[in-house]
Amino acid sequence: MSNNLAAYRAIVEALRWASESAASATVEILTPVQFIPNQLTGAAECNADHLRPLRDEAAALMAQGDFTICWSPRETIQPARRYAEKAYSAARIQQKEVTQ
Repeated sequence: MSNNLAAYRAIVEALRWASESAASATVEILTPVQFIPNQLTGAAECNADHLRPLRDEAAALMAQGDFTICWSPRETIQPARRYAEKAYSAARIQQKEVTQ
């Protein structure tokens, strides 16, 4: 999987989670991938055919709530990234325990 595809999938999953968990909250998603907010706001086109469905899904999810997505340099979101990695690892362990 390419980094760009993984980044879009992460955004879509974050938006899905936020739409289910924070129905009335304002949610700001920060990403170190600059082209994603640009494509979602229409400032840039999505020229990659394989990314368009994810871009469209992310845009549709954003329209369902009070969501914004912003670019942030990687070093400024590093602490959040560590928390996300820990949460992902814990979820994977929990999933393995449930399926065993």
